[in-house]
Amino acid sequence: MCELEREFSEKITRYEKALEKYGILENEMWQISEEEKLTSSTNKIPDFRAIVGYYFLNLNYEKFSLLGAIEITMYGDNSFGIGNERVPFYINDFYSIQELITIFYGTSFNLKLDRIRSVDFVRYAITLPEIRAKDFSKLLVYVRLLNECLHKVHEKVVYD
Repeated sequence: MCELEREFSEKITRYEKALEKYGILENEMWQISEEEKLTSSTNKIPDFRAIVGYYFLNLNYEKFSLLGAIEITMYGDNSFGIGNERVPFYINDFYSIQELITIFYGTSFNLKLDRIRSVDFVRYAITLPEIRAKDFSKLLVYVRLLNECLHKVHEKVVYD
């Protein structure tokens, strides 16, 4: 293993240990297509655009269930992504949508509300599009902020 690969492996291990403090960390790199991985074939050093790590971080799973399943993406340029696009949660009433918007208002996170039209009642699928963090410390700030927001959602919003 070359020096750069070893350094990179050690870095990923440190990141994983730090993230495990917030919940159950599951490596989901198998879900990423080869096109998305984009690594240099000559020496296996990650390209700056490459996805080099992809995880689900389940914040307080016993309490939140799937609401707390957030996605953490690690890129070859040492930046990070955080969001929740693959596992939406659902809201069925106007009051809960208002509360949700109030909770996330002023944060760095965006809400994506998709109306589900195949049912006979009002229903929205809610996801959080990925935002990028330029370094790991900023990612940890985002994880803590999202954890706080999700606690408020759990307390004030009717979701499933």
